[in-house]
Amino acid sequence: MSVTTSKSSYGYAETIEVRLRVWNDGDSSFTIHSSTTCVAWINPDGVAFSMACGEMEIDLLFRPGDSRTWIWHLVPSRYGYPTYTGRHCVWGVCGGLDSAFFDAPMYRGGPLSVKFYPSVAQSIVDSIRTSLGATVSWEYADSSGIFEDWQISGFPVDSLAAAFSHDLRVKFAEVERMLSPDSLVIAAITRGTRSAIQSYLAQNYPNPFNPTTTIRYALPQRSHVMLTVFNTLGQQVANLVDAVQEPGEHSVRFDGSGLASGVYYYRLRAGDCVRTMKLAVIR
Repeated sequence: MSVTTSKSSYGYAETIEVRLRVWNDGDSSFTIHSSTTCVAWINPDGVAFSMACGEMEIDLLFRPGDSRTWIWHLVPSRYGYPTYTGRHCVWGVCGGLDSAFFDAPMYRGGPLSVKFYPSVAQSIVDSIRTSLGATVSWEYADSSGIFEDWQISGFPVDSLAAAFSHDLRVKFAEVERMLSPDSLVIAAITRGTRSAIQSYLAQNYPNPFNPTTTIRYALPQRSHVMLTVFNTLGQQVANLVDAVQEPGEHSVRFDGSGLASGVYYYRLRAGDCVRTMKLAVIR
């Protein structure tokens, strides 16, 4: 296997592309089994990235001559990365280990999750957010306090999180760097690999969500696919797919604007395969 970046040096705020390629140049087949997280993943050095791959029930069979490439797009504004200026290392894992290096400047901005104690008024939260020039991407308030996800620009988000840890008004502040399915594409599947992919239904991302989320699944062969959403009473509330689809990975964007807050289920029917998973809508 190999890990490479699209360039050896990136400019400020430029998207960093990481490719992880696995191939079989031997005379016999091998299988890479799914783990509790992902079949393949990357780990940029110096920061904590987590993978939102969900429960992907998938085993990949590599016959002689097969290859497969995963591509991640690391968008600085989305991840608040890189966190420093200089040379960076990114590790790749998929039945083996490899790494690549690139140069890039520190990005000033990114996502920050902050929760304030219930004694802090909304007007104070608004004032702090305004002073940072932040915008709200998600917010929620209850008896435990005010919880907001901010999009920051102009400040290193890790430094802000560290500063908030000493603020007595703040319960916690953290930078959540979640490598979601939206940041990952399958670039190449050659020879027998397509037929070796088992069907899977991944956890939707984001979850919980408001108002949209993405559902990903894979088909081992051409099948009639039905992807539907049900409430807890078993009543269908959305029909996302009802069509014949080709083998490989697929994704569907689900808009839950018309649904009330709560737990729902989405079900994939494809040939003899039936899989169901849970999602949550938060207003």
